Amino acid sequence: MLVPDLGSCTRAKSQRKRYLPAECTALKLFEYMTTNESNGPFTVYRLMRFERGRWQRRDRIQLMLRQLVELGWVETVLGSPIRYRATEKGKDEYPRVKEYLELSAKFRERWDG
Repeated sequence: MLVPDLGSCTRAKSQRKRYLPAECTALKLFEYMTTNESNGPFTVYRLMRFERGRWQRRDRIQLMLRQLVELGWVETVLGSPIRYRATEKGKDEYPRVKEYLELSAKFRERWDG
């Protein structure tokens, strides 16, 4: 779901905030865990700040991770704090995820003009 930018009528196009749908953010988290596997497993705190300027609320990140765990793409590593890492099933699905993210990036570029 996109969050409306209520101030966009008065701002220049380059100053508008860009929001990504939650599913794109979840897939970017998954991509990060898959491509940086050697640096994992990852805490929620680290995943919240994996990309500059992509601050998300902790509860939203945890909800996204729960969904990825339910899909079987990510597993939890018990400890304090709980950590997450990509599973073999997730690694097999990664090429499809990457293709989708590339397609959505093309659409965003086109719509942003």
